[in-house]
Amino acid sequence: MTKKNIPIIKYLPNKILVSLETCWLLGFTEAEGCFTISFLSNSTAFRTRFELSQKGVCHLPMFTRLAQLFKVGVISGHYHKDNYEFIISGLSNVSAIYGYFDKYIDHFKGIKKDSYLKFKALNARIANKEH
Repeated sequence: MTKKNIPIIKYLPNKILVSLETCWLLGFTEAEGCFTISFLSNSTAFRTRFELSQKGVCHLPMFTRLAQLFKVGVISGHYHKDNYEFIISGLSNVSAIYGYFDKYIDHFKGIKKDSYLKFKALNARIANKEH
């Protein structure tokens, strides 16, 4: 169980060919993804996360495949019924996505490019204890 009493979803076998060799994940992230960093007040503690969410159990194999490809991440039930999230948390874990997004950086079409670049830069500053 997670902190919100929402169970962690077990990985499912996957026959969907999600790949890190195409821009598909980048487009999906622009539509349904989030790069977040939160700081706790009166502390140097923080939380950094890459999240994708989607409605429907049919998306669990895709999230499972992403966890396999990046070798990090968890799949969790969302507080909304029949919604699920793929989450990569932690400074060392989120660095697993940098190679993919850097490779396709010029293919971003919207403001998520700025979000990603700020996310990556701020994570570097956090890693250097500049927060």
